[in-house]
Amino acid sequence: MSSSLPAQSIAETARRLSWKRHVVLERNTESDDWGRADAKPEFIEAALALQDDVTIAYFTDCGVFVASVVHLLGLDPDFPVRETWTQFAYVKDSNRWETFVPAGEGDLLPGDILVREGHIYIYVGEYWSEVDERHYRAVGASLYTRPPSGHHLYLTGKSSKDRSSDQPFSVARFRGDS
Repeated sequence: MSSSLPAQSIAETARRLSWKRHVVLERNTESDDWGRADAKPEFIEAALALQDDVTIAYFTDCGVFVASVVHLLGLDPDFPVRETWTQFAYVKDSNRWETFVPAGEGDLLPGDILVREGHIYIYVGEYWSEVDERHYRAVGASLYTRPPSGHHLYLTGKSSKDRSSDQPFSVARFRGDS
């Protein structure tokens, strides 16, 4: 990466748009607006700036959260708004992003985006949430069940917190316009 400024900005912006604590909602697949009442106002504003066609639990969508961060910073105007499989394919083929499968947490830098088909979230470095008295190292959302908030860090396989895929996560690290 040419500079730590974009990565640091990604981490700071992701933390600003998400709750410090882990927020879990009752699963709701019926409401397009689901999660809006529980999301931070800063995220709602950024998400609506991407598109105002709010569909399918827009305010709990992990892809919308990450896209909101990337677009709010003006890093990559072509970064897809939704669909993690599209976002994953995009960063792998883009000159703006370096992608690799991390061997462990030591390979991560704050601001790295962890992505695979089925889920995407942002590594921000360790922080303490006074609200739920827990340490977190990432922030993210989860379709139907979580607005952007403290996220468990995991790099490979299925976890009890994520049923989206058995595949390992890749890191997407912003490198700028190439």
